[in-house]
Amino acid sequence: MSTNPDVSVVLGTFQLKDKLKLVLDSFAAQTFPKDKFEVIVVDSSSTDGTSEFMKHYSASYSLRFFSIDNKGKSTARNKGVVEAKSELVIMTDADMIAAPNFIEAHVEMHRRFSHPILVQGKTWVLSEESLPVELFRRRPYITHSVVDGQKLGFYYCLTGNLSLPRQVFIDSGGLDETFTGYGWEDIDLGVRLIKGNKIPLHYAEFAVNDHFHVWSEAEEWNRRFKMGQSVSGVLAKHPSLKSFLGLNIFNRTLYRIVSMTALWKDITLLNPELKRADLSSFKKWMIRECFFQWGYQENQFISENKK
Repeated sequence: MSTNPDVSVVLGTFQLKDKLKLVLDSFAAQTFPKDKFEVIVVDSSSTDGTSEFMKHYSASYSLRFFSIDNKGKSTARNKGVVEAKSELVIMTDADMIAAPNFIEAHVEMHRRFSHPILVQGKTWVLSEESLPVELFRRRPYITHSVVDGQKLGFYYCLTGNLSLPRQVFIDSGGLDETFTGYGWEDIDLGVRLIKGNKIPLHYAEFAVNDHFHVWSEAEEWNRRFKMGQSVSGVLAKHPSLKSFLGLNIFNRTLYRIVSMTALWKDITLLNPELKRADLSSFKKWMIRECFFQWGYQENQFISENKK
């Protein structure tokens, strides 16, 4: 295999051994030549047997593995990019199963342009963790109509299916490692590269992967709560994003109203008689938004009492 690959695929992992195998297997089926890409796995000290699994995993392409202290997703991805041998890097996750033309589609989009660009591929969100993935059990993450090659806003800079020149990433300082809570490192990177450095983000319709992770409604509520808890970090760096992040008077008022209802008490007390499946789509959206606001308000309360 080539010691100077054309593409480096970087993925971080933590406690995802079984799904990681599915992802690594998907790179064995790529249409892009196997001697022209490498896959770099950075594990954040998993205790599920990931290191032992990687010792014995046999890949038909160049595969390198690093185990580091668990300091969050940003640290793992930054480590992977630093170790990359290629000048083109694709970032993905250990639960994102790549379609056969995943790498090829990313590469082809970059070849269309003579200047540096970022490329966001098409990620499908699944309604069920089962293989093979059936078309009617998935929906695109980007739900509005977009076409191949179209420019996207900074808020679609998502590192589960993102490619960019390695040097662009390194010169930007990489992902902010102070984001150790849930998310926001992607948005921060997008703001800095797309809004700040004016590097365009283009959509690659055929760079497809499936997010092999389904959240229950309760897990989604918890995820939104954690997002609210950690949003202060990105807000401190980019205060102009306050309304975009949902920290506006409408959403705050919605939270105040809903938090006084019997439904909210049933949810927060995990009432076993509450049938989440019976909730309308609007109520589910409303509840998710309120959990985000709740997480933000709790974080603000803790911060103020530390002063």
